Amino acid sequence: MTKKLQNKISIIKNHDEEATLELRKLLNNDNVRVHITKGYANMYFMDADVLSANIKDDGKIRYYHTHMLMIDNDTDIKDIELYIDYLNLIRQTMTKQTESKVVKILEKYIKKTTEEINKLNIA
Repeated sequence: MTKKLQNKISIIKNHDEEATLELRKLLNNDNVRVHITKGYANMYFMDADVLSANIKDDGKIRYYHTHMLMIDNDTDIKDIELYIDYLNLIRQTMTKQTESKVVKILEKYIKKTTEEINKLNIA
């Protein structure tokens, strides 16, 4: 693995951790995690998507709520209880005040990650 690629992975990992900590604190939920890549971010509850964001060509952030969690007749009751927590998190993130804060945090880390990766001159 090249040094530039190692640096890119390190940048992404560090920003994932920083953004995750900020959002966990804001939402008071330790089941939230964030994954940032160059130009994009996803917020998850456990392994279920909650919100995705990306930077448009004009530099403005575009975001959308994603509610994807599969439940069927074989789903364990603990998973259904987690689903209730998931829905509560979605409700919380969809309030205008919280949504704005979440998007600002994601935007900050998308831009920070993109800028640092661009400095490495790799895709």
